[in-house]
Amino acid sequence: QISLLATQPFWMGYKSEIDASKEYSNFRFPFNINETGIAFSGIDLYKNTNIVNTGEVPTGLIIKIECKRGTVNNPVIYNAVNGNHFKINYSLIDGDLITIDTNKKTVLLERDAETFNLIGYKDPTSTWFQVPYGVSTFTYNADNVSENLSVIIETTPLFYGV
Repeated sequence: QISLLATQPFWMGYKSEIDASKEYSNFRFPFNINETGIAFSGIDLYKNTNIVNTGEVPTGLIIKIECKRGTVNNPVIYNAVNGNHFKINYSLIDGDLITIDTNKKTVLLERDAETFNLIGYKDPTSTWFQVPYGVSTFTYNADNVSENLSVIIETTPLFYGV
């Protein structure tokens, strides 16, 4: 008798990474600064981001939320299609990086070269995202200034395998 255990029964496609904060550069040549000044870069405040799952089954996400400057209170990611959200009831300071892994159901904070578990700060109404086949739209916000956030969303499509 042969017994097989497939803890991950799916083939994995290539991971894709989407920058949801949409920072852009304004620096171009020829370069000229007039009296009113010039912005070297900016952030697109229209924060909707499409995530495309090309796999055959729903897949989780890895969401990286970084505080770029100042403080940010209680960041939240929304699925704009079905209204589900994932919120962390925690205040971030400059340089903090939160990694939410909806596959492993973990929430980790990296601060000053140390890693902390923030699962206890997960809002009780939060949902562990699973992205179905096709296009899903996500957005983000915070209780104060969401412009201080950088949000990266990673997804890996899954295909029927074993």
